[in-house]
Amino acid sequence: MARLNSVKMTYAINRTGEIVSIDNVDNGLECNCICIDCNGQLEAKQGAKNQWHFSHHKDNDAINCQWSGESELHIKVKEYLDRYKRLTVPIGFTNPTSLDIQFDEIQLEKSLRPTKRIPDVTGYCAGEKILIEVKVTHEVDQQKRIDYKKVNVSVIELDFSDFTFIDTRSKPLPQR
Repeated sequence: MARLNSVKMTYAINRTGEIVSIDNVDNGLECNCICIDCNGQLEAKQGAKNQWHFSHHKDNDAINCQWSGESELHIKVKEYLDRYKRLTVPIGFTNPTSLDIQFDEIQLEKSLRPTKRIPDVTGYCAGEKILIEVKVTHEVDQQKRIDYKKVNVSVIELDFSDFTFIDTRSKPLPQR
């Protein structure tokens, strides 16, 4: 298991502005990627021994980069929701059950008008808009709650604050 501060960067931005996985780029500087946080040049490290990851290129000044495992977890949760368009949520306290939500559409980082807030995920299910916020270290603050209440929209906050990564790469790394 790994703590968030030991998680390696596995997502970056490619030359067309898309978020890409380390598994889908060329090795080294040929990846043509930049950091999601600081826009610094990255190189893909795709060796045979260690987990594949991006690192800042040695000529790049990454001193002010704020990338963290929190950023990575945020991205992975949003990617999961975008790909699978489903979520299971708990219902009740005394006799808890669960509800499977199958979204018709998912939008990432879409501005919510007229609040000008940008929820992590906006999902649409049977004509209803559901906002999803991903908590890793910072929960939805009071002002954001008030803003969401004003527009009468359902909000789910997914709490990953106690999450620990488990390295699932025990199988051989993919060959290029």
